[in-house]
Amino acid sequence: LCSTPWSALTAQYRARFTAAGVPDVDFSLRELKAYSKSLGCGCFGSQTLFKKLAARRCRRVPLQYLVRTWPFRDCDLVVKAPTLIPRPETEDLVDLLLEDAASIEQGGTAPKLLDIGTGSGAIAISFVTETLQWRAFAIDSQLKAVLLAERNCRRNGVHSRIEVKHLPLEQLSASSTTFDMAVANLPYIPSATMQELGPELQYESRIALDGGDDGLDLVKDVLNSARNWLNPNGIIWLEVDIVHELALPRWVQEHTPWLQHSRAVADRYGRYAWHKTGSSTPHEAVYQGCAFIV
Repeated sequence: LCSTPWSALTAQYRARFTAAGVPDVDFSLRELKAYSKSLGCGCFGSQTLFKKLAARRCRRVPLQYLVRTWPFRDCDLVVKAPTLIPRPETEDLVDLLLEDAASIEQGGTAPKLLDIGTGSGAIAISFVTETLQWRAFAIDSQLKAVLLAERNCRRNGVHSRIEVKHLPLEQLSASSTTFDMAVANLPYIPSATMQELGPELQYESRIALDGGDDGLDLVKDVLNSARNWLNPNGIIWLEVDIVHELALPRWVQEHTPWLQHSRAVADRYGRYAWHKTGSSTPHEAVYQGCAFIV
């Protein structure tokens, strides 16, 4: 039997969460309670675990890291610090990838997606899950992320269609493989604004968030190297900060003339802008980008 009714225990931590500034208090309580009870440790064990996890949530440890798995579209992903937690708005990015995938002509070989900075593998895994012919090549510079992505590929039954590599971006150009489409969820927060991030984000990898002075250090590297690995009429999607709405198209025009910016699209919250560029000849690459903020 439980020494304390669950209603009393959750009321106690509701007050603590509120005092600590935890967002979505009731949602966090429900998820932690459900996770604690799901492990089959009996009422005493479940409540002991709940108290331990709730205390960490009071310290603003992200809920996803505490319950260890999290849904992304139709996939179930293991999430583990410090690898970046997949955001719900990034699910909309997969929709845009799927739209473009449908328009790419199918040849004799399976078309290939390159996922740069794959993290947990969320984008690549959900993309190949929802396509029939596509294969994916997912890379990350952080070994912990690569191991997590490989685990999630196996967990979701797509390990035969996704090749995960521990590969820094600067080594990508040395690969002989070329791709029909690419997506890059790279660090895009300007270094000067990193200290303004919310408490939960302090638990995620700084390497996966800090984009340098203007937030575009790695984004520029991707665009500069794209003609080495992107097929003619290939497509790239990028996640960048809303502050890059004007800066990114201008940089593309000035530094990567083989790419042409074409449009910007708001996300589901209206807080971000997605940038798309297209080529004017069949031998130029098509660049498409998405602008996000945290």
